[in-house]
Amino acid sequence: NITVLDGTAHFTGNHTIDVQTPDGQTLSYKGERIFINTGATPTIPDIPGLKSSPFLMNSTQAMEQPKLPRELVIIGGGYIGLEFANMFTSFGSHVTVLDHHQTLLPREDDDVAEMVIQNFKDNGVRFEVGVDIKAISKQDEQAAITFARADNRETTIFADKILVATGRKPATADLDLQNTDIKVAKNGAIVVDDLLHTSVPNVWVIGDVKGGPQFTYISLDDFRIIKDELFGNKERRVSDRLIVPTNVFIEPSLAQVGLTEKEAQKQGKDYLLFKMPAAVIPKAKVLKDTRGLLKVLVDPQTNLIIGATLYVQEAQEIINMIVLAMRAKLPYQMLRDQIYTHPTISEAFNDLFKQPVNGRL
Repeated sequence: NITVLDGTAHFTGNHTIDVQTPDGQTLSYKGERIFINTGATPTIPDIPGLKSSPFLMNSTQAMEQPKLPRELVIIGGGYIGLEFANMFTSFGSHVTVLDHHQTLLPREDDDVAEMVIQNFKDNGVRFEVGVDIKAISKQDEQAAITFARADNRETTIFADKILVATGRKPATADLDLQNTDIKVAKNGAIVVDDLLHTSVPNVWVIGDVKGGPQFTYISLDDFRIIKDELFGNKERRVSDRLIVPTNVFIEPSLAQVGLTEKEAQKQGKDYLLFKMPAAVIPKAKVLKDTRGLLKVLVDPQTNLIIGATLYVQEAQEIINMIVLAMRAKLPYQMLRDQIYTHPTISEAFNDLFKQPVNGRL
């Protein structure tokens, strides 16, 4: 009993919507309840020649290419840029990453960031950091990208494709929210409260269009909050999401939750640091990828985990064990003393938690 319409929708009032269908029809609807879930769209920086370049592709278009670019330039060295650099390098492309920041992965601990970038370089990825892209043009069926380094020396490189990975913005531009009383932030995100209500009664927002962390599992939890309000116990809140893991799908995988060591030091927190190279894990040897390291921070007063960074194969899986221990307030010894199947990456917790590297228990 669900009517699905393919088309473009926009608001004409607080609870009225017009939909333009591909065959030219305009259909009008009034909803007692409205849920906005339009996601986010890639941002394209204002670089001369970029937006009109026939070689431009965004993160969505990059997954729909019929032909592998031999030379690929990625603008943006953040997590999305690194994921695509990893993917296209594994396919056989020669990848160059351009970023205007001097330091890549600034949120990560220095030892982790340096290892990640070095592994990329070992795989043939070229990095140009601290650069200012001056212009993009077409030359001999390739894109010519001219950029200046910190010393103002200009360089031109050539690519078959340019992938822009400079972030995404909430997709609200075409919703005509000015026809409603729905409040919108300066960045285009729809303003919501702790239950994902907008400023208009019976209009909710789900996913990236409200701003904040842009992850599939955040959108899923948004759904659970709304479902619980409408059909459940009315207990779930956005503010409950205090411990949320992240993962960068590179090789090896980079997963993180809670505080990094850098953040703990900045906050003046006392912590025990457990640290171990991935090379000693039997399963890493089985997978023939022993790169990476594991770092976990523990509160010395409570023995509770306050943060973890796992740069290792299958990190996207075992980070969830850390998250569960943090949410359940389990002491780190529970992970240390658990009996794990072998060979698995998770059994590394037996050895990781034996002794902190910054003091004795």
